[in-house]
Amino acid sequence: VLFRSWDPSAKVTYDRRLLQEVCSLRFVADHRNLAILGPVGVGKTFWGQAVSHLCCEAGYHVRFSRADALLRSLRQSRMDNSREALMTALATVDVLILDDFALEPMGREESRDIYQLLVERNGRFSTVITSNRDTAEWIATFDDAMLAQSAVDRFKNNAYDLIIDGESYRPRLKPKLEAMGPPPAVPVPKSPTPARRAASARAPAAAAARPAPWG
Repeated sequence: VLFRSWDPSAKVTYDRRLLQEVCSLRFVADHRNLAILGPVGVGKTFWGQAVSHLCCEAGYHVRFSRADALLRSLRQSRMDNSREALMTALATVDVLILDDFALEPMGREESRDIYQLLVERNGRFSTVITSNRDTAEWIATFDDAMLAQSAVDRFKNNAYDLIIDGESYRPRLKPKLEAMGPPPAVPVPKSPTPARRAASARAPAAAAARPAPWG
């Protein structure tokens, strides 16, 4: 499980009892939501990915997406008349994980899409959202304040808030020349691209749950 690769020396704080509850996946069985909140670089994306792995291993179908990528897919689906099918898939997957939500303001259609998703999923399936902003700040990113209040109120009052606070981990990942040794005598060639495996019923969930950079 990805949680085992968490660096215990990371200078962050969080509610360990709540993390144990999240790892039990009882919130998924109970159709509750989860908000993973905190500043940049403390591990929100990492933890969202770890939750998705746990859910996949427990037999749940999972869809993991950056919020901006999901909104872009919905926007494109309007052009090829596939929106209804895509929205149905998003609204009915066991666990939907939106990463980096509320980074920037949403337009009218985007606001309505998020409203529809949060309302239709609430109490029926679990939604996990990672964000740099507190849930109270999400309302300002919607185009319509009434839709925002309705959607956010439903989500946050059915959600656990897993708050991570502390220092960004990313400076530790910065490359250090002294640790690299002497450079190769010739330029390093591109590595061969691995052959793609045949798609399976759970391939989208598994692919979506790969480890990601700290967020």
